[in-house]
Amino acid sequence: MKKNRTKVLIISVLLIIVSSLLIAFLLFRKEDTSKEGVELDRVKELLSTDLDELKNGKYSNLIYHEFDLSLDDVKGVYKLEIESDNSYQERSFLENFEIMKSVIDKFFNADFDKSYIVADFPFEDGTEYIEFNKITSKCADKKYNMDRNTYLFGNNTSEGGYMVQISESLINTWFSRFGLGSIMPSQLEIKNVYTYISGNRQGEDVMLNLKDGTISLSTMEEKVLAFLNQNFPMPVSDGITFGIGEARVLDNGEYDGVSFKARRIYKGVPFEYGSNISTGMYIDKYDSDCGEVAYAESSAPDTMLAFGNINGTVVETECISKILTVGDALNILSKQVGDNSVYDVYGIELVYRDDDIPEEKKNEIDDILVPKWKIITVNQNDDKYTMFYVDVVSGEITERFEYYYGN
Repeated sequence: MKKNRTKVLIISVLLIIVSSLLIAFLLFRKEDTSKEGVELDRVKELLSTDLDELKNGKYSNLIYHEFDLSLDDVKGVYKLEIESDNSYQERSFLENFEIMKSVIDKFFNADFDKSYIVADFPFEDGTEYIEFNKITSKCADKKYNMDRNTYLFGNNTSEGGYMVQISESLINTWFSRFGLGSIMPSQLEIKNVYTYISGNRQGEDVMLNLKDGTISLSTMEEKVLAFLNQNFPMPVSDGITFGIGEARVLDNGEYDGVSFKARRIYKGVPFEYGSNISTGMYIDKYDSDCGEVAYAESSAPDTMLAFGNINGTVVETECISKILTVGDALNILSKQVGDNSVYDVYGIELVYRDDDIPEEKKNEIDDILVPKWKIITVNQNDDKYTMFYVDVVSGEITERFEYYYGN
C-alpha cells in the first residue's frame, strides 16, 4: 500500500513538471515563420494578388496606403560579398594623382584654375603642402609614396570658385561648384521630400524653378540617372548601377535646388537606403547606401558627395533560387505584430542589406549583403516611422527600426 502511494506521488510530480514545461513552451515559443519559397518568376506573378489582398483589408493590423512596387527589373537574388579595391596602394602617388586629376576634370567638365588645390604630406618634421601646379614636378621623389591615403583639397568658393576634396582611394570624394550657395545641400531648407521605392517616386511630378529655368522633377530624375550611370567620374563595380532613393526640393532663396540620394543596384535589386538616424529601442547598426548629387541648374550637377567604397568586386557567394513572396512576408509580419498594434504600410521593396562580417574576413571585404523584404510602415499607436526586414529565405523578421528624418 505504501509502495502504491509512493508511485502515485511520483507520477503526480512528473505530471506537474511536464505540464509546467508545456505551459512554458506555449507561452514563450517563437512564432514559426518557416515557409518554403518559390522561384522569382512566380513571386512576380503573385505580386499583384499579394498587393490586392493588402489593399482589400486581408490584414486587420496592416493598412495599405498608396505606393508603387514593381519587380520587373529584378534579374536574380543572391548573397553577395564586396571585396575591397586597394589597387591604389600598388601605384605611385603620381599615378594616383593622374587618376584623381581625371576625376576632377570629368566632374567639372572645364579647364579651370586648380592652383588653389594642394596635396598634403605629413613627415616627422611637419606637414608639407604642395600646390597643384607643382605636384607633377615635385612628387617624383620616392618620399612622396606614403603608406597613407593622401588627399587633394581646395576651396575658393568665397572667390566664386569651386570646392574639391579627393583621395588616392577615391573615397570621400566631395566636389561643389557652389551654385547652391553651400557645399552641403543638407544645410539648405527643405521644401519637399520624395521617397523612391525600387526606383519609383512616391508622389506626383512637380515643376522646379532652377536657376536656368523651370523644369519637371521627372526630367531632373532622367538627368541625374544619366550622370550616375553614363557620366559618373569615378570607377564603379562591375554589375552595379545607380538608382534614386530620395529626392529633396531645396529652398535656395530666389530659386529651387534639388538633391538626389543615390543607391546602388545589383541585377535589379537595390542596396538598402534607409534614413539618416534610427532612434528609440531599435538602433540600426548599419549605414544606409547613400551618395548625394545636387543641382542648382539643370545643365550639370552642382555638388557630389558621400560616395564611399563603390569600386570593389561584387561576388555572388550564393544564388538563391527560391524566395518568399510579398504575401508571405506580410503574413509573417501580421502574425508577429499581433492584435495590439496597427501599422500603416507605405511601401515594400526587395533590398540587399548589410550583414555581420566575420572577424577573419574584415580585412578582405567591405560588405556582406543578404536579400530581405523591407516593409515601410508607420505605427498608428505612436506615429513612428518603422522599418521591418523579413529574411527572404527563412521568413525571420531580422530587424525592426524606428527612424526619424532630419537634415
